[in-house]
Parts: sequence; structure tokens; C-alpha cells
Amino acid sequence: MHYKYKIRELKEPKGLLGVVDKAVLLLREDKKQLFSQQQLEKLDGLHFSNEIIAELDFQVSKQAKNKDEVTKNWLKAHS
Repeated sequence: MHYKYKIRELKEPKGLLGVVDKAVLLLREDKKQLFSQQQLEKLDGLHFSNEIIAELDFQVSKQAKNKDEVTKNWLKAHS
């Protein structure tokens, strides 16, 4: 919804909802050998804002696009 429509943020003066969302990529230790050091560094350098996540989610959830294609296209455009 945030991607397609302008939704105003609620004022939250008491801070009850916490801070800005934060996502962290996790990798199982036994799968680490599947990636090169360069790939791991690139993954570690990715930072997604709520706007980016909303855009990607909109394409997958509402436009029924393949999530792998959406991901590949985003990475190509932002590498």
C-alpha cells in the first residue's frame, strides 16, 4: 500500500511503537562456503529502506511478479 498510495505516518509523541525498522541478513555457517568473499561483502553492503521493501513487496504481492525476477531486476538497477 505504501508504494502505490501516499500514506501519512502517524504522529507518535510517546515513542510507544519503537524506532525505525531494521532488517539483518543472516547466513547459516554451514552454507557460507556456497558464497565467495566478494559475494558476502556485497550482501553485507545491502541496505534497504522501507520504501524499497514496499516497492519490491508491491511487485511480488500485488502485481504477481516472480520474486527472483524482481530481485534480479532491482539488483541490476542498483548495483
